[in-house]
Amino acid sequence: MKRIVVFPDTNVLLQCRALHELPWAHLLEVDEILLLIGAPVRDEIDRLKQDGNNRRAKRAREANSLFRRILQSTDDSVVVQEGPPRVQIRFAPRLRAARETPKGLDLRRADEQLIEEVLQYRITDRTARVLSDDTGLQLAARDYDVPVLAVPEDWKLRPENDERDRRILQLNAQITALKETEPAPVLVLTETQGMEIGAGLRRLPLYLDLSDEQTSQLTEAVKRQHPKAHAPDPIPAPQGPTEPQDLMAHLAQMTQAFASWSAPTPEQFDAYGKEYAKWVTSVQEYFKNLAWPLNAQARLVPLTITLTNPGSRGASDTLVELRVTGEVRFFASASDEVPELLEVLTLPRNVVPKPPDPPTTRMMGYLLGNQPSANASVWDLNNLRLPPEPRFRSPLHRDRHVFYRREDSDGPVVQASFTCAEFRHGCEAQTFRVWLVVPPRRDPIRAHLSCRVSASNLSRALELHQDFTFESDVQSALAVAENWRLE
Repeated sequence: MKRIVVFPDTNVLLQCRALHELPWAHLLEVDEILLLIGAPVRDEIDRLKQDGNNRRAKRAREANSLFRRILQSTDDSVVVQEGPPRVQIRFAPRLRAARETPKGLDLRRADEQLIEEVLQYRITDRTARVLSDDTGLQLAARDYDVPVLAVPEDWKLRPENDERDRRILQLNAQITALKETEPAPVLVLTETQGMEIGAGLRRLPLYLDLSDEQTSQLTEAVKRQHPKAHAPDPIPAPQGPTEPQDLMAHLAQMTQAFASWSAPTPEQFDAYGKEYAKWVTSVQEYFKNLAWPLNAQARLVPLTITLTNPGSRGASDTLVELRVTGEVRFFASASDEVPELLEVLTLPRNVVPKPPDPPTTRMMGYLLGNQPSANASVWDLNNLRLPPEPRFRSPLHRDRHVFYRREDSDGPVVQASFTCAEFRHGCEAQTFRVWLVVPPRRDPIRAHLSCRVSASNLSRALELHQDFTFESDVQSALAVAENWRLE
């Protein structure tokens, strides 16, 4: 069994981890290590244990407790680690009074007192050596051919905080305590079309206007399917009876028929012709301007900003400010209702205006072949649209836990803001819908979206920033126009 004796310096007990935590196997490849505590180390530990409440004094008191365990043991030793290697600690034997002290040693110094103890022990055991991180002790040991084991860096404790460090820790603790009394808002930006935020370049369709030739061809196609009606031929006069006895009955029948018959007048057909000409012009304008509604819908980029407050306090007088820079504009809402945007999203893509109805013969004030049913209702309940709820309520009637838009306009704008009297902690997340409006241009378009959240009881505002770059995929509106249909 290979055994070695090690005299640890005081700094091993004060500046390293506890002896039972140290990886002794990494330091020495032996079966057993005997740690001997020399008299200079015992004296210094005894002196430092009364040195206040700093870390050095605390470690000295811990070492003194270990010394007490050695004294109370039956064999004057304590096993620090069972191993391998097995690490045992005890006090070094007392030096003989009649001994020869090497010349040059200054026994007034604790380091050189320890060197003398090791030298005396090496007379009977040549494995004895010093374990230290003290440069002065290492130099003295080299002068007297005493082997030295340097303390590995990973054995040492981190440097003790000085007064400045302790002050910083104290201030950080105060800041943490203050933050615990504040709301803790969290902002998240996502896209509602599945595109990852921060992915960089985005490509959007760009529809080009139809040429004059394409517009004319499409208009003629619509006219062929819905041609202009012409005035009917005059109604032939009914043939009279051939027998005199039927003359009176025939006259009575004709009087009743003409009394209930109303043929279209030339004036009605003139008015119809003018309406039809206007309709042809509107169809032509529709095809000519078709690219506009297509671009208005295809170049909207929907985003969702989610605001949560997982902290322990509600946010008072919360203000959410949105701003975009660059050549884009945006719609914004604290809900999904944006009247102006809904008009854009519902623009007809391939619906051609309906042609006017030609004048028809009327009977008893009703269209022939289209008499009203007895069960017909004045209102079409399936298409009835109720007016929307007023968006901007009086402050006296506002819910203090709901976000309201500050501006009177829904957009498109370059900035918008929302307020809430109290955004409660732990409540359901608040979502803000944002639709970026990207102008129809071939050149790349860049934009920057920022969101800032502040509150009266929030020491620092929360900010979110996102850059966007848009390029265009040029497409023709002809494919949509060729699939035209009537309203």
